[in-house]
Amino acid sequence: MLTNNQISIAWKDLNVSVKSLFGKNETTILSGISGEFYEKSLNVLMGASGSGKSKLLKCLNASNNYIISSESKIYVNKNVTNIRKCFIYQNQSQRLMTGLTVSQALTYSSKLKNPIQYNDQKVDHKKIVSDIMQELLISDIKDNKIDNCSGGQIKRLSIGLELTSVCKPYLLFIDEPTTGLDTHSAIMVISCLKQLSRNHNMSIIISIHQPNNELYQMFDTIYVLAKGGQTLYSGFTNNLYQFITDNQIECNKNQFPLDMLMKLSYNGNDIPNINNNKQTKITNNINNNLILMKSQSVGIQ
Repeated sequence: MLTNNQISIAWKDLNVSVKSLFGKNETTILSGISGEFYEKSLNVLMGASGSGKSKLLKCLNASNNYIISSESKIYVNKNVTNIRKCFIYQNQSQRLMTGLTVSQALTYSSKLKNPIQYNDQKVDHKKIVSDIMQELLISDIKDNKIDNCSGGQIKRLSIGLELTSVCKPYLLFIDEPTTGLDTHSAIMVISCLKQLSRNHNMSIIISIHQPNNELYQMFDTIYVLAKGGQTLYSGFTNNLYQFITDNQIECNKNQFPLDMLMKLSYNGNDIPNINNNKQTKITNNINNNLILMKSQSVGIQ
C-alpha cells in the first residue's frame, strides 16, 4: 500500500495537439487534463487506443514533438536537487547487443554510464551489476547469451541497462513493458518494477493495455484516458470500485470494475457525465513542495 503522499510530478490543464501532415489544421490529442503521481510509487496509464496515453507519457518525460498550449502546466518536486528521468521504449529489445551475456551487457552499460569515481570512491561495476540482477530476478541467467533469453527476461534486462547508473532516475517512464508477454512473465516484470520504486524512491510511470486483476492489484495508482484525450479516472487502485458505485456505472459483483471503465473509455465524447472533480482539480493539490516547469525540459536531466 502506498504511504508516501509527496507528489513527484503533476500536470494541470494539459492541452496537446498535433498538426496534420497537410495543411495547418491541428488535431487535439490531450484535452485539458490534470493529474499527479507520487514518490515511491508504481503508476499506470491506460485507455482506449488513440486516447493519448503514450502521448501523455512522452509529454511528462519532455520527449515529445507535439504542440503544448500556453495554459498547460507541469510541476515537479522542487525538494529533489537533481531530477533525473529515463524513458524506456516498447521496442527497447531491438537495441540490445546480441552475442553478449546478460552480465556482460550490464557491465558495459555501467562503465558507459558511470565515471571512474563517484563521491571520492571508485565505482564498483561488479556490485552495481550484481545488485541490478538481484532486483530484476535475472541473477540465474547472468551467463546466458542475450540471444537465448525469453521475452520476459529481455524486458527486465532492458530495464536493468537503464538503471546501472549510480544516480538512479527519480522518474522512470516505460512504454508498454508487458506487451507480448505471457501472464507469468508480465507479473514478474511488474513485481520487479514495484520493488524498484520502493528501493530507489522512484516514481515509475508505465503505459499498458488492459491488465488482469492480479496485475491491476500491483499498481498504486491508475490514470485512465477516454478517446479524445479526456480524463476518465485518476486515483488509487483501491478507490476504483467506490468511484464506479458513486457514478452509478453498471457493474455487478462478477465483473471487474476496470473492465467497465475501459468500455467507457472507447466512447469518447459520448461518455456519461462522470463526477470527476476530485481527479481533475489538481490546483487543490499544488503545494510548496512543487515547482512549475517553465518549459518542457527545465529542471529535468
